[in-house]
Amino acid sequence: MLYICTGKYNRFFADFHESAGKFFLKGIADVEYFVFTDDNHLTDASDVHLIHKESQGYPLDSLFRFDMFLSLEQQLQAFDYCYFFNANMLFVDNIGRDFLPKEEGLAAVIQPGYYTKPVWRYPYERRKKSTAYIPPYQVYSSGSTSSGEPFL
Repeated sequence: MLYICTGKYNRFFADFHESAGKFFLKGIADVEYFVFTDDNHLTDASDVHLIHKESQGYPLDSLFRFDMFLSLEQQLQAFDYCYFFNANMLFVDNIGRDFLPKEEGLAAVIQPGYYTKPVWRYPYERRKKSTAYIPPYQVYSSGSTSSGEPFL
């Protein structure tokens, strides 16, 4: 699991780690945490790998997250799955096998701020010149969860 908590976001890690331990793939997978932080004393938990990262503030800490992740590319190849969660994320219920990727090798969720919004309000790339272009009223995937709800 990849997690960034620098500066004021360090305060969220303890609750995140505790909730993930209770609910995230419990009994299904061994989870290790790769935490980018400027707090070298954030935790001494054996399942957490602290990677020192000075806080650059918003939006830089978020904007360059994939550069951070790529710095661990060799280490991450040893794992079957890799997830990233925002620092203020909490798990409040069981996350089981339904959350594992299917054949495509990817899994994603709707950002909570868009969960109750219609698809046309999602911030998809609408510029036709972009390689990430998604036509209006279409989504990235036509898949669904086990409950039948669409996912992206």
